[in-house]
Amino acid sequence: MKTKAFLKAHTYSSMAFFALLGASAWAPQALSEVLVVPETALLRLDNAFIANKGFDDNDNAQVVIEGQLPNSCYSLAQSLVERDAQGFTLEIRQNAIVSRSGICENMDQLPPDLAAPRRFWKVLDLGLLAAGDYEIRFSGREAVQTKPFRIDIAPTDQTDTMAYVQVGNLFANDRIDSSAGEFEIRVTGELTSSCAEISKDSRVERVGDVFVVLLGIERTEDFCLPANRPFYRILKVKAPEAGRYLVHARSVGGESRNKIIEIF
Repeated sequence: MKTKAFLKAHTYSSMAFFALLGASAWAPQALSEVLVVPETALLRLDNAFIANKGFDDNDNAQVVIEGQLPNSCYSLAQSLVERDAQGFTLEIRQNAIVSRSGICENMDQLPPDLAAPRRFWKVLDLGLLAAGDYEIRFSGREAVQTKPFRIDIAPTDQTDTMAYVQVGNLFANDRIDSSAGEFEIRVTGELTSSCAEISKDSRVERVGDVFVVLLGIERTEDFCLPANRPFYRILKVKAPEAGRYLVHARSVGGESRNKIIEIF
């Protein structure tokens, strides 16, 4: 009995010792892994595109931001949109994660290709906003910038005032010579009904520095069947003055397709 009691006590002591040893050996490492917080930096934006009219209070309002990552050691992180106390100013913040390991340990000695800035753009959903006059605010290259936009009262209770086509992709040249007089916007997508056609009032509207592509659908018959009918549409648009512009094509369900172009 004494021997069994001794072995039992010894076994428990050994287990406690190795448990303590394991905790002391592994806990600091595990703790350090949990507590490692990536270094982040606030990015200054080159631009934020939003149509200053055309959104209703039943639309998913969207803004497209554009900027540059300082070098290849930066990667995009979370975007934040904060409303002020009155609710009519929306401040946009775009953060980046900064790597300090490997080749990024000394950024002053990066190879030229990795040291070069990298342009980015990103679509941010603002969601449903009540009718009224708003502005977006963001940190630009040299100063804080603001852009106004308006949300109108929707004339119908439907999700979209206009019945949009399902847009798949949007294409336009990255750089366009203004002396050409016009440029092309190419849109692909699907008509999801056997008797749906692209409506005759489909158009492209220029709203400030945004070209809004509005491709609606109309039914040619009362009784229609589900279908997947691809379409390809070329739209010719008058070239504006030099600058950077957003081509924004509305799609079903509050979605959109976007392309930033440069006119020179």
